[in-house]
Amino acid sequence: MGVQVALEYYRQNRDDVSALILMCGTFGRITTTFHGTDLLDQMLPSLIRGTRMFPAVARAIWGRVPAALAFRVACAGRELDRERIQEEDFQRYWEHAALMDPDLFLRMLQYAGVHDAWGFLDEIDVPTLIIAAERDTFTPMELANDMASAIPDAEMEVIEEASHAAPVEQPDRIAERVEEFLTSRLRVNVALG
Repeated sequence: MGVQVALEYYRQNRDDVSALILMCGTFGRITTTFHGTDLLDQMLPSLIRGTRMFPAVARAIWGRVPAALAFRVACAGRELDRERIQEEDFQRYWEHAALMDPDLFLRMLQYAGVHDAWGFLDEIDVPTLIIAAERDTFTPMELANDMASAIPDAEMEVIEEASHAAPVEQPDRIAERVEEFLTSRLRVNVALG
């Protein structure tokens, strides 16, 4: 959802934005493109209804899936690169996610599913770097390509052999590319990492 938030902030506050770095995400309608299908969009209303009808059950299920099991399932499904991400890093993420209210999370996801920034991508007039992960199953690569084609003068960087968790899997590679982008396009001296 972070790319959508960045694009919406730009749309509402253009004068306050000097550059955009859009990483491992898309311009909108994420529930219709997740894993390259609209299955999530179809299932979401039922999930929200169930969560509201049985909040205690939803909360119990939401917070009880062990991080180790979720990590193994995510790696087996190629959602994460087991060679590049540590289970401890995933565990911190999973524990944080378990603290969220499931109803709130699902409603936010539903709103993200109707948000669409496609209509103003061609109006973006600040330096833009799009970072995509080669093996990102959450936001398929063609969405990053579409976004890069629609935004005038956008640069695109593909992180090879990376999943949607590319910032955790290959932080040095991404920091290097972001630093180079900011230095060359904004003429600022930055030191990341």
